[in-house]
Amino acid sequence: MTANDNIYARIQQAYKAISAKGFTKDGTVKGAASYKFISIGQILEAVRKAQADAGITVVFGRPEYDHNNHEKRWEYTKETNYGKTTWYAAVGHITVRLFGKDADDCIETEIPFEAQDNSDKLTNKIITNAERTLYRTLYAIDEGSEEDPEAYNVPMVPEKPAKADPFFGSPAKAKAPTTAPTTAPTTDRPRETKVDTICKLNSDPAMRPLIKKYAKEFGDDIDSWTDEEVDAAYVAVINAGRAVE
Repeated sequence: MTANDNIYARIQQAYKAISAKGFTKDGTVKGAASYKFISIGQILEAVRKAQADAGITVVFGRPEYDHNNHEKRWEYTKETNYGKTTWYAAVGHITVRLFGKDADDCIETEIPFEAQDNSDKLTNKIITNAERTLYRTLYAIDEGSEEDPEAYNVPMVPEKPAKADPFFGSPAKAKAPTTAPTTAPTTDRPRETKVDTICKLNSDPAMRPLIKKYAKEFGDDIDSWTDEEVDAAYVAVINAGRAVE
């Protein structure tokens, strides 16, 4: 393999082909603030051909969630004119690998995503969101200056106290202990609250050895623990001297 056909050269070739293509805003979002956008189908049509001609293979990993960076997948209920609706939301990242001539000719990067859905399409939306972010960033596909976030002046301080965002939610808070609890702490809190608490207390030097003990026993990925394992670790760290708000 020469320097002229490595993955970087191949991306340059694809970039040149995509930059010569004109994109039109063929999608529309209707609502209080309607706007047009370039559909993912149009982006993929151009990207697939350019990458195939350049010999680029893109492999998406599975969605991942770093609780220390407030990434998670959860559900919440939204009240509408038609009653209560259950929504599913996710904020996380996906590891993406771009391959050239062989497995050693590779670029790896992490692509952030945000998605929500009130049916069974959350995973599809996660992949679509990650694809749009990857290809728009990699090939500088511009959707127009009116969508530029910096084109809007947003007040730093709202006139009224902001309500809790139902999409991002309110992360669990940990506070310094006053006195150690005399009875076992309740375990009827939501699983996400308990997982967030364990992850946050992992940054406390006093708690880290205890949490590492459970990570060694149950696995490093706290989000993959069973409910019983999460409860066991949660009770242990709280009894060690932490109270949850």
